[in-house]
Amino acid sequence: MNEPSSAALIRLMQLSHIATLEELPQAISAHAACAGLWDVAVFVVDVRDTVLRRLTGKGPDAGADGQWFTVENSLPGTAAGITANVAVAACRNARRQGASLAETSRQVEKTLIEQFGGGRYVTGILADLDMETGRLSWVNRGHHLPILLRGNRWATEPACPPAGPMGADLGLPVTECVHQLEPGDRLLLCTDGVVEARDARGREFGRDRFIEFVLRQHSGRHTLHETLRRLMAAVMAHHDGLLDDDATVLLTEWRGGRQRDLTP
Repeated sequence: MNEPSSAALIRLMQLSHIATLEELPQAISAHAACAGLWDVAVFVVDVRDTVLRRLTGKGPDAGADGQWFTVENSLPGTAAGITANVAVAACRNARRQGASLAETSRQVEKTLIEQFGGGRYVTGILADLDMETGRLSWVNRGHHLPILLRGNRWATEPACPPAGPMGADLGLPVTECVHQLEPGDRLLLCTDGVVEARDARGREFGRDRFIEFVLRQHSGRHTLHETLRRLMAAVMAHHDGLLDDDATVLLTEWRGGRQRDLTP
């Protein structure tokens, strides 16, 4: 029995993030068949977000005799999505080469400038948490500060001099900061789509409400998973179920070397 169409397409999307261009045709053929799709066309967009071209397998660029469209500034979210993917790829490449957090952020910036000529940028927190010691190392590239929740009582924002967004080429020094966590500390990071989500009257969800909500859930000793579920439900409800921007939250807890005790 064939797997449900939605499951097959989800698996295909997950595979596409790590597959090479040469591997895509076979992957698409297998997963499309599971989804009951027999006539499939593949289109790719160039890294500068200017042309959408159909893959035909003909010619040097595998696009000869195929349809192509000019899509610059016409596909909502495409530019941001491509920029984010390029940044993540550059980050992974630098990490696998053993680069430090500061150097990794510089490599991301260098790649974005090479690809987009300074026309696009990304913000972010690059961090490393030593699971044995609780030592948190991080750099701030123009992003919202992380939030530290401690002892069911209070929240604070660890400070680190910002170096500016990656790709903006501001030339600011990149500082790697260190913060020591205590057992039970939770660290929260989010994108601006969470705190800037607006309701029908134009009111933002807001960072204060965001911190207050998470601290209240934290004091109730909910699991990480339940806290995140309740948080995103509150953000979606505030925005009437539809978001205008990416809304991503990362919540982690350090258990003082007892990570296996975390409740799934």
